[in-house]
Amino acid sequence: MPTRPAFSELRRQIEADLPADARALLRAAELAQPIRHGRRGFEDLGSAAVDALTRAATHPQSTDINRALIAGLAGEVVTRTQAAGVTPAILERTHAAAVRLLSFLKDATHGYGGQRYAFPADAFVKDYRFVHAMTVPCGAQVIDLDDGIGPKTAFKLAQRYGIRRSLGALTGRWFRPHTESRYLDEFNEEGWNNCYREVAALLALHPHIRGMVATSWFYDPQLVSVSPRLAYLAGVPIEGGALQVPHGTTAFDIESATATSPTRRALYERGAFQPVCHSILWERDALMAWARRHPSETSA
Repeated sequence: MPTRPAFSELRRQIEADLPADARALLRAAELAQPIRHGRRGFEDLGSAAVDALTRAATHPQSTDINRALIAGLAGEVVTRTQAAGVTPAILERTHAAAVRLLSFLKDATHGYGGQRYAFPADAFVKDYRFVHAMTVPCGAQVIDLDDGIGPKTAFKLAQRYGIRRSLGALTGRWFRPHTESRYLDEFNEEGWNNCYREVAALLALHPHIRGMVATSWFYDPQLVSVSPRLAYLAGVPIEGGALQVPHGTTAFDIESATATSPTRRALYERGAFQPVCHSILWERDALMAWARRHPSETSA
């Protein structure tokens, strides 16, 4: 990968300016390996990794410690991703994402989005998962390669779809998408459809994965009337056979649903819109069947 020497040089430059105690925290974070299987949740990296990253986050120079950490790990991201079992298209996306990451690390000297670049900030966790090949780029979304659902979601599934289906979902492993807010070039209907096709291709390589599970205000049925241009976010999976369960509304859901849309913000402030988080579970057979019915224009 042409960026490997550049990552190594960036890590060397950042580490050279760190005091001894910060360098010790950097070494500890490098040695603490995350868990790769049996996770449940975006921040579930295993106790060893979380402990080391939490200690690093307390240091006044935590952003630089973590820039050096990610730069040092990123040189092997393509190798790790290939070993995780991905398609050629995703491996190509990994090269492109690594180039974007290098540019970000050079500029993120003061953190990102008003936060220090440290655990558990969203940008840092996404990059940590990426360089460890726990999450792979699929265009409109990045995809966690191994995740699970919680008992509350399983209970709601049982109420709607029966206990057998719920138990299968609870005990199985799933792919899970996340939005990468630093890269939204493909965040549109066709971009999402391409993402689903790539997930289907990944499912073919990972027969033990039950499908794709996603949790967000994106899947709120109200979007059909509140934001019709986003109706495809829930509409495509549901029409493709995905299961859907409602959750509650958190401050994060409200902030996320209203941050970029003056229309949704105004409706919320008038009391005409209360975003509700939903989960969709698109089981592998249904998702792969959808992909066969909707090939991309280049492959049709």
